[in-house]
Amino acid sequence: MLQKAKKLRIYLCKLQNELNNNLKEAVKMAKEVKKSVLYIYGTKEDGDTRRRSYHNLVNNVGTEKLSAFGKIIGELSGEETQDIEIVETSMVKD
Repeated sequence: MLQKAKKLRIYLCKLQNELNNNLKEAVKMAKEVKKSVLYIYGTKEDGDTRRRSYHNLVNNVGTEKLSAFGKIIGELSGEETQDIEIVETSMVKD
């Protein structure tokens, strides 16, 4: 009886290790990918509107920092910043 219990415990440990390895592999395969784009709309002196885009931004940036970034881009480009838009997408990569 003791021998059967020992064999059963060994079998269950091996099974648990195999399940853990399969789970680790599944987690590696299914990764969530997050992408973000920052659009800055600016107006030139002649009245034309231009949209500039900045891809793969750092996530969780505050609105104050984004507003300051938009103003800096406006000063560097000579355009007046009209609007700032952030588009975030996420997908699970197989």
